[in-house]
Amino acid sequence: MAFKYSLFVFMFAVSALRFEVQLSGAELITEAQVAQAAKYVSRVGFAVLRNGSLFSDQALNEAMAAGENLTYKLVLPTLAEKRLTLPRPPWTEQTIDLKEVRSYHPGRLDLQRLLDEPPFTSKPWRSTAMLQKLCAAALQETRRRATEQHQVPGFAVEDGCDQKMLGMLWNFRTSDEGHWHRDGRLPLLTFVIAAEEYPQAAGFMKMLAKTHYAGKYRHIEGVDEAGSKEAPIEVPLRKGDILMFHYSLLHASLPNRAFVDRGLIYTVYGPPGVKDDSNVRDDFPSLLDSTPFNEL
Repeated sequence: MAFKYSLFVFMFAVSALRFEVQLSGAELITEAQVAQAAKYVSRVGFAVLRNGSLFSDQALNEAMAAGENLTYKLVLPTLAEKRLTLPRPPWTEQTIDLKEVRSYHPGRLDLQRLLDEPPFTSKPWRSTAMLQKLCAAALQETRRRATEQHQVPGFAVEDGCDQKMLGMLWNFRTSDEGHWHRDGRLPLLTFVIAAEEYPQAAGFMKMLAKTHYAGKYRHIEGVDEAGSKEAPIEVPLRKGDILMFHYSLLHASLPNRAFVDRGLIYTVYGPPGVKDDSNVRDDFPSLLDSTPFNEL
């Protein structure tokens, strides 16, 4: 009897932790779907919009082609010319800190400044109205919920959200497990968009639910998954799916065990005036600087 009760409690807990919003394939998301996504982001820290409809196949294909072209024809050759070790086999401990490119983990590369590169200079990638709406709704719901729990965040969302940055996250084949981290504690939301169909083993992301409110897991070095009330949730994405999550949510990359390099487009939105000066640095040297990096 006790076993049956425990099993029931476990199944109820798993089923209660909802984070997926099923879209209808229409171009616009309904108000009810926006509210549902905002509720999940507030309660769990993230939401996944399935059966993507915000970006057309043509837009996704063009974006992926542009990202691959920049990565393989410009970024990687330039890094090689400047004798910066690419974070792929053989692995090294070297990090890359440039205006356009950053890497803190073997096998991963973050292209941060794509808003000035076609096709990201125009719609649907620049200041996407529906992502602004989703951001504002999620932050408003998060503030309301935090206020109820007497954890009032220090931000206002009355002026809506604007776009902060757009980039591409590469997880190269044979990369290992990523480390748990937060992107920061700013009132910002990251939207990760799958522009390509990848096998599930290509190294997507895992999330530690309900770790987005201040005070939980303040010391995140060596976070013990077993110490959380929630098990880590792996979030594979199909083409067109969108993962949205709080900057302050603990997350990590999964190892890439497929035979393809995995690239995901991401963009960050938040209230006007909020700027991420930690992850986006203007004082770093440029990838295209003619000065050798060892002389900077």
